[in-house]
Amino acid sequence: MVAAVPADHSGHETILLVEDEAPVREVVRRTLAASGYAVLVARDGPEALRIGETELERIDLVLTDMILPGMTGRDLATALRAKRPGIRVMIMSGYTGDTYPALESLPSGIGYLEKPFSLVDLRAKVRSALDTPV
Repeated sequence: MVAAVPADHSGHETILLVEDEAPVREVVRRTLAASGYAVLVARDGPEALRIGETELERIDLVLTDMILPGMTGRDLATALRAKRPGIRVMIMSGYTGDTYPALESLPSGIGYLEKPFSLVDLRAKVRSALDTPV
């Protein structure tokens, strides 16, 4: 069961969650849904791109793992931003810039959420990303 969410971390926006690990995907999905967000779910980059073909205009934030089957989260962000410049993106990763240099040079406007994270941190970072002007 997901704990009650402080009002300042809740929302109504639509989030595309891209995560290949089923347990992580489900916990994040449940947490965001319990916080009031509509959550679209993809298991990998190609599935996220297919969702983006029909839903991209209604997606307010792409929350993606960095290492995915089929493409990286960074490549996914680049592909989606080519179709909708300025879409908000947040990359999740258990790696750091020291172990995965691509995290050191994320394009402007892409947020970062280090795994493991608490559910409070998840909600706060998502809300912050959504509240930041594009």
